Amino acid sequence: MHYVALEPNPIHRDRFLDRLHHASLAHTINVSVREDSFDPHQPLSQEPYDLVLLTHVLYYFDDPPQAIEHALAHTKPNGRVIIVHQAATGIPQIQREYMLDIKGNEDELLTADDIQNLLDRQSWPYQFYPVDAQLDVTSCLVRSDTGIKIRSFCMECDLRQLHEAKFAKVL
Repeated sequence: MHYVALEPNPIHRDRFLDRLHHASLAHTINVSVREDSFDPHQPLSQEPYDLVLLTHVLYYFDDPPQAIEHALAHTKPNGRVIIVHQAATGIPQIQREYMLDIKGNEDELLTADDIQNLLDRQSWPYQFYPVDAQLDVTSCLVRSDTGIKIRSFCMECDLRQLHEAKFAKVL
C-alpha cells in the first residue's frame, strides 16, 4: 500500500513525519508526504487513488462542492472519498456566537450537517457515520497559554491580538 499525504505547512508536515517515523507500520506500507496542498483549480494528478481523505479541510476552500468534486475525480473506479468534519454542536455553536464579531467573517464555519446538505443538493451518494469526539476545555476556563491556544484554534484566529473587550466575550 502506498499512502500519499499533502501538507503545505512545514511544521505540521515535520510533526507528522516524526510521528510516522516512530509508528510501527507494516513493511508493505509506504508513506510519502508532499509539500503541497490540495488545489481544486489545479489539473488532476497522473495517478488516481483508491482513497482520498479530506480531514477537517473543507472549511478552507472557497467552493467546497468543487473541492469534493475534484477529490472524487482523483479516485479510481470504485474509489472512495472520506470526509471527516466537525458536527454542528460544540465548537460550531461557539463559532456562530462569536466568530463574526471577532474576525469580521464566518468563512471557516462549516459543519458535517452543511456538508450533508451540500452532498444532497449535488445528488452525490454518500454514507454518514457520526463519531463522538470530545475536547477537554478545562484549560479554556482560565487564561492559561494552552487555553488561549485552544480557543484561538477554535475561533480560527489568534485571540491574543484582540482588544480586551472582545477577548473577554469568548471566555
